[in-house]
Amino acid sequence: INAEYGKQWYQRRVRGMRQVPLSMAKCLGNTTATYRWFAVIYLILMFLVLPLSLIALSFNVILLYVVLGVALVTVVTIVVITTIQRHHPEWLPVWLQNWKFLPRPCRSLDPYDRVITGRFGCFEKKDSDVTQLELRGVV
Repeated sequence: INAEYGKQWYQRRVRGMRQVPLSMAKCLGNTTATYRWFAVIYLILMFLVLPLSLIALSFNVILLYVVLGVALVTVVTIVVITTIQRHHPEWLPVWLQNWKFLPRPCRSLDPYDRVITGRFGCFEKKDSDVTQLELRGVV
């Protein structure tokens, strides 16, 4: 099934379709290059917490649909607002033209970075590592 899906995904000539997984991988790589702890947290969340949560929610199907519906609406809303912010910010109210109205932990990983690197010294960055970890020119 995965091979067939991959074949259909890449063989279609829909504009920009190939860029979707590449841009997602680039975003995750850049985030991991900036915040060393992000890869560990991502793996724990995606391969342990999320599957166990979905299994637990599957025992109550209505609650599963409600949670997945709210998550889908939230993601779509964020994508639409971000797209409008980039291309036509004048369409939005002044307070919604950027994400500064949200508390800092909701719009940046810096507060979490200070806590995690302060608690676990193994994730601290050295000055020489910053240039080696830059992945912006990979894709």
